[in-house]
Amino acid sequence: MVFGASAVRQRATAKREPIEPSRRQQRIRRMLDRWGVPVVSLAGQTVLPSQIVAGTMVSLGAKRNRVIGWQVLSIVLWGVIFATLASLGLLAIG
Repeated sequence: MVFGASAVRQRATAKREPIEPSRRQQRIRRMLDRWGVPVVSLAGQTVLPSQIVAGTMVSLGAKRNRVIGWQVLSIVLWGVIFATLASLGLLAIG
């Protein structure tokens, strides 16, 4: 998704004037400008799926490799959090 968004962005910006971003893109742009790639990668998954957040960040101009690195870390971190919650839930049940 990230590589595809990067390729589309390169082609689109090379030949055209920028178009008006959607409301979702504007929201992610505000988050990206305010907190940067790390926070958007970690917190963005509470709002949208990671592939949408990653693709949108790259299409808005974030560096592709930085987005990929933070998305990998974010996915692992969220996986550990939910695995721990599931284990604790199973222990509480019995």
